[in-house]
Amino acid sequence: MEFIQELNLIYCCYTLYILLYGIFIVAVEATSFGQGICLITIPLIMYCAFKIIAIPKPSKSEIKEVLGVDIWRQFKERNTDEINADLRDFDDGNGDLTFKTIAHRGAGLDAPENSISAVKACKEKGCKFVEIDLSLTRDGVPIVFHDATLDRMVGVSGNVQDFLWDELKNYDLIFQPCKDKKAFNGEKIALFDEYIDLCVELGVRIFIDIKDRRDEVVNIILQTYKRHPDLCKTSLVTSFNPFIIYKIRRSNPKIVCSMAWRPYYFSQKTYNPFQRVEKRYSSIFMHSGAVIFDIISTWLFNNIIYYIVGLSAVLIHKDAVSSGVITKWQNRDIRVIAWTVNSKLEKDYFSNIFHIPYMTDTLDYYHLD
Repeated sequence: MEFIQELNLIYCCYTLYILLYGIFIVAVEATSFGQGICLITIPLIMYCAFKIIAIPKPSKSEIKEVLGVDIWRQFKERNTDEINADLRDFDDGNGDLTFKTIAHRGAGLDAPENSISAVKACKEKGCKFVEIDLSLTRDGVPIVFHDATLDRMVGVSGNVQDFLWDELKNYDLIFQPCKDKKAFNGEKIALFDEYIDLCVELGVRIFIDIKDRRDEVVNIILQTYKRHPDLCKTSLVTSFNPFIIYKIRRSNPKIVCSMAWRPYYFSQKTYNPFQRVEKRYSSIFMHSGAVIFDIISTWLFNNIIYYIVGLSAVLIHKDAVSSGVITKWQNRDIRVIAWTVNSKLEKDYFSNIFHIPYMTDTLDYYHLD
């Protein structure tokens, strides 16, 4: 522990040095006429460039049609004494959509995640939103699958992108942490189009989380929205990758989009502030580079990317959500959604204290919409 504290002190010293050195350089450069001009004009040029390439987010009415009433803002603007503490009774008086629960991967602890049975179960329980994961096979067939590999869900070694759809369609989803496993024997990987068609038929709203980085996913999303025009009113596209979101919204600015974020995304495989987690890279040089990229990407996400891409919402890891984080994004008219919230205590906290929606793996003790 003492060694870690010493390292932290060294890090702080270097950070302070870089900050002071940067201030010194700016002060020196500003005293030079030519550099002083650059100090004024270059930021203005950058500002103009950002204004040109930025994609305006959809109108407030279009966002409201997809995401419903902004409960956080309603609670902030109204006298809390006038509001029933039980959010299930909340109504803005206009009969508009309200929701607090999103079934993460179709509530993958209640039914096989991302499966056809999962979305049917969500509909039966009255959950209005499901989150699904879009991936591509080697031959470019869009499927609903989260992991990059098949090991956990199918029990077969290999990457999803290395398999043809004709090979994958024969595999069962063997990983079923749900209570009644026998009810889901023989459950298969779902085709993306099949899943979307079912959601449209059932009237279930969708968060489409893009897992594949290939440009083909952009065309798939655009074609899906063209095939189902009402998806612009009932669905949202999200990803960790801002370039994918930008390409989608550049082609169709009416699509409501969000970005997912968590601390240390590039340097750590998972995030848990309460315990040590596995690094992505064993090499100290690769890990150091990833940490630096985490710092840069986090700053860009919080200050520039959201504006250029035209985000309507941000999906934040539950352990990184605070009242300050929520207020910062809400002041930009960008909704905050927490993921992944599974315990009853946490669900009550996000719903009744923070007043924001949450994604969950189970619809047990969830908040009715």
